[in-house]
Amino acid sequence: MRKGYKIKRYNRIYRRRPGGLTPVKIVLLVLAAALSALLVFSLYGPVHDFLSGRLSSTIGASGGEEAASPSSGEEASPPPAAPAPAAPAAQKSDPPPVTGLRACYIPASRLLAGEALSFVEGTGVEGYNAVMIDLKDTGGSVLYRSNLELVAQAGAQSENAVDLGALCAELHEAGYQVIGRVQAFCDPLAPKGQEMAAVKYMNSDWGWLDAEAERGGKPWLNPYSPIAQSYITDIALEAIGAGVDTILLDSVQFPEGYGLQYATYGEWSQSKPRDAVLREFVQSVREQAAQRGGSLLCYTSADSVFGQNNARYGESNPANLFGGALAVGVMPASFGEVYELEGFRLQAPATTPFDTVQAVLGRVKSSAPSVQTLVACLQGYTDNTLEGAYNRQYTAADVAEQIRAAGEAGIDSYIVLY
Repeated sequence: MRKGYKIKRYNRIYRRRPGGLTPVKIVLLVLAAALSALLVFSLYGPVHDFLSGRLSSTIGASGGEEAASPSSGEEASPPPAAPAPAAPAAQKSDPPPVTGLRACYIPASRLLAGEALSFVEGTGVEGYNAVMIDLKDTGGSVLYRSNLELVAQAGAQSENAVDLGALCAELHEAGYQVIGRVQAFCDPLAPKGQEMAAVKYMNSDWGWLDAEAERGGKPWLNPYSPIAQSYITDIALEAIGAGVDTILLDSVQFPEGYGLQYATYGEWSQSKPRDAVLREFVQSVREQAAQRGGSLLCYTSADSVFGQNNARYGESNPANLFGGALAVGVMPASFGEVYELEGFRLQAPATTPFDTVQAVLGRVKSSAPSVQTLVACLQGYTDNTLEGAYNRQYTAADVAEQIRAAGEAGIDSYIVLY
């Protein structure tokens, strides 16, 4: 509180002046003094409360947002007798269950064309109760209208961004849960606007690229960076606030590409191993999403669950890092022409969708016993990289076969990718 002013009195102001005081003047002076004392006493409490910060606060219950000011003409309600405990920001209902999801992925181009519902109906697959849409893609673009400052600074806002609140309302009304996919650290845009959040080249100020620039090399967000983590988290939470039920985090990993030995991650990397920073990041997002009524899924490939190519996860199995609910890619075409591990072989897996999905999910379950909920990511598209005898045109019947295989493997949640 500001130090009070000392009132200095000078005796000369009390000297008798010519003419003296009449009895009437004395009575009036006494009344004025009494009224002044009463006014001071009545104002002391509110003034003291104001100066001590108890009447109003610029920090809302969320811990970071300004409290809304009363609009003109409205009276502010009186402060409570005692402050209530702060509630989590933007609290919704309990997180929706991740189990029992039967989701259809809707490509961004169909959302922009206003064809979300017609696309789902046009797949020819029945029983969908959820849809998945992209919120931030592998190019770093944010595909919905965001109010986040970091999105603007990164130049990440898509020119044709959708109104996420209106889209979620439309999908909910049609009976679908909404899954929003967010690409995490695979992001070539944000490092340009937030250089401190980028992976660096040999501890210099230069950004590291995953290939030579003339060959399309791209920067990555640094998983150790608090700025990068906050950026991804804020997008997820903003989406939940707009109506998204479940966030699917993809590319929660360290970079892939060429020259990985030159990629450096700053002083943060000295404090904890890579797998620990990914695990703690996912847990933080999961907890904050749950406070706002949202659920969290993390995506990885079946190949990684099998323990292959896991340098990007700090040499740990992502099933052990992400825990909780894990979405696993088991799309038959993703295993190429032939896929072989010790005691496990897939021959032309894209041509036998039922057998491939059943075999892969069986091995996934045995490789990830700690995962509480598995969500199978299935194939609804026709792959354009496999040739002749190793490929086939995928139809609704092939999707139905994969769904049947997942069910027989004891997995009731799936996302069909188109």
